[in-house]
Amino acid sequence: MRFLIAGIALCATMAPALAQDDVKLDVKPLTGDYFMAPPIDSDDPKAPADHINFTITGDAAKSMWDAMKVETKPDECVGRMSRWVKSLVCYGPPSPESGGALAPDDSPYECYMGVDLKNGSLALGNDC
Repeated sequence: MRFLIAGIALCATMAPALAQDDVKLDVKPLTGDYFMAPPIDSDDPKAPADHINFTITGDAAKSMWDAMKVETKPDECVGRMSRWVKSLVCYGPPSPESGGALAPDDSPYECYMGVDLKNGSLALGNDC
């Protein structure tokens, strides 16, 4: 009887893990750039490059833009519409004030974020 109860308990605990195996992730390539630097707000020219800053473009940036359920505001600095969540910013279409055109090399959607490698937290990855 103990084996039966143990078997049922084992199956019950494994069911969520097995269900996760059935999930098919739609993994896609990622495009963009990165660079290592001190914090953006650092005044010390000799500060260590302990932040990694990412620019995400293409389909990934568009997916991020679509998933960000925050207010869309014009960004005067870049002339595009923007969505901010703490230290993460995504830029989308040109703002009405910019005249409605992107530069030839601009991606239609771009996201910027940094990671503080000392503590693993998100950090500002782009400033004006």
